[in-house]
This record gives sequence, structure tokens and C-alpha cells, in this order.
Amino acid sequence: MRVSAIIEARMGSSRLPGKVLMDMDGWPAIAIMIQRVMMAELIDTVILATPDTNGNEPLWEFAEKAPPVILTKGPEDDVLARVLDAAESTKTDVIVELTGDCPIIDPRLIDLCTGYFLCGDYDYVGNTAPLSWPRGMDVRVFKTDALRRIHEAVKGDAREVYWREHVSPYLYETGQFKTRNMQAPEGEAFPTLNLSVDTREDYRRVRDIVETLRKGNPAFSIKDIVTYLASLPGYEQLAGPLMEEKPASWLLS
Repeated sequence: MRVSAIIEARMGSSRLPGKVLMDMDGWPAIAIMIQRVMMAELIDTVILATPDTNGNEPLWEFAEKAPPVILTKGPEDDVLARVLDAAESTKTDVIVELTGDCPIIDPRLIDLCTGYFLCGDYDYVGNTAPLSWPRGMDVRVFKTDALRRIHEAVKGDAREVYWREHVSPYLYETGQFKTRNMQAPEGEAFPTLNLSVDTREDYRRVRDIVETLRKGNPAFSIKDIVTYLASLPGYEQLAGPLMEEKPASWLLS
């Protein structure tokens, strides 16, 4: 089977336009993410699924200069159709769904979720429902065939707009599929820590992590990130008990 990491990315963002191409250690943020995704051993292909609308030209130009990456274009708001088109056009059997606002995704988590999916009898394996790792470590794995069935099933559904915008929740929210949610071990379970990029504050946080850790270890792990942050003022609680025991608002941007 062909296993493809499909990264949903676009230039438009209400809070931080163009964030996927913002600089991190001399590289666009999306380039940092692609490099880390390619470190996952179970990924055959990396696909950048972009909107086909005006304004995304800089992202297309970037992808066309990144030979290991396959560029696809599809509907901006119907992300489900965009991901499905990307999978079908590349003859992908298994989709590893990722979002472009997670530039420091840990490749080990990609392999963990993908490995459980490939070796188990599941329709879906992910690590976000409920969330236990920090935001920005989100991985969702399912077959193209399942997404094709959902594409048809949601037509006319009262929540169709939601299902199409978010792609995979239909798999783990409806109770119609066999799913597994991976839970973070102690030392990695910090669900209120935000390591995704949605605001300028997020960008500064993640950029600092990249510029500090990447030089000596491009494959730095979530444990490396937590250890580094715990050494900084304001993050002392990372060295303490699990984040579930902390106020839900702590460090969540």
C-alpha cells in the first residue's frame, strides 16, 4: 500500500496570513515541517494539498521547487474534497492527515500512529480525540477508501459543512468506525501546551524552538522540546506533574 502524508496548507489565515512561509532558522516554516515529515520511516510520499484559489501562488511556487513534495490543488473550504482529490490523484491507499500549522511535528508520532494503523484492524488511528500530546503534534491516519465513503455519506447531512472543513472527525465522532486514539506517556502528556502556529506569539515560540534545537539535532523530539521549554522562565511547570492537573488556560494561546 502507498502511505502518503497529506499536509493541508494555505496562505490565507485570519490571524496570521502567510504563516506557512514565515521564516524559521532561514527556511519557510512549511519546509521545516516537510523535512520532519520525511524523517518518518513509514511515509512513502509527502503531498502538499493546497487551495486552488488566487493568493496561494507563493505556496505553489515553493512546492514546485521542492522535488520530494507533490503539489496538488483543490477546493479551499471543502478540505475533505481537497484531501480526497490529493489521495486519488497520487494513488494513495493510506492517508496520514497533517496540517500545515504544525511545523515541529515529531516524526516518531507519525510512525507511531501509522504503525498501529498498518498493523491493526482499525478504520482510524490518531492522537487528538482526546488530545494528550501538545497541540501541534496532531496525526490522523485512515484509508482513502474510508474518506471516499465519507465524501458521499455527508452530502445533505446537517453538519456537512463541519465534516468537509475538518476532514476526519466523521471517523471518530459518529461511532460508525473502529478507531484507536493514542495516549501520550508521562513526560510528553501536555495537552494545554500549544506548539502549533496560529498567532504571532505562537510563531515566535515555535521559531525559537526550531532555531535552538534544530542545529544540533534536526530530528529533535517532543521530549527535547519539553526539556528545552522547561528551562525557560514561565515554563517551570513543564518540569512538574502532568499538564492535565494544571489549569486548562495555562500556556494555551
